[in-house]
Amino acid sequence: MEFVNEIIQELKKPVIVDIGDSAGAHLQYIMGLYSKNKDIKCLSVNLDEKAVRKIREKGLEAIHARAEDLHKYDVNADIFLCFELLEHLMNPCQFLYELSSRTNVKYLIVTIPYVRGSRVGLHHIRGVGGGGGSCLC
Repeated sequence: MEFVNEIIQELKKPVIVDIGDSAGAHLQYIMGLYSKNKDIKCLSVNLDEKAVRKIREKGLEAIHARAEDLHKYDVNADIFLCFELLEHLMNPCQFLYELSSRTNVKYLIVTIPYVRGSRVGLHHIRGVGGGGGSCLC
């Protein structure tokens, strides 16, 4: 979250989207830190209707959608958060490619559980190994 904090500091009106958010906890934490001195817009995305309902009951905005289809919702985010999400997707490389090619997101924060081997091919993502942007892997 320290890196997210640094990014938020440099943005005037950050738009943060938590993809795969099941409870709204990360966005509540961020909004609690910055709501008094920054105009922050937060959005949660989850495929589970119960999770979306729970997030909305907390007063947060949420979309019921597949992570892979997020580009269809015309979400203009500065920061996409993907905490422990990629390992649940059928094609995580395609998901990451769609985000990089069909959205104007400035930052993508990803965490994955540690495993010795992974099918996530980070070398296929924009900004890694010669493209524009940056990756802190």
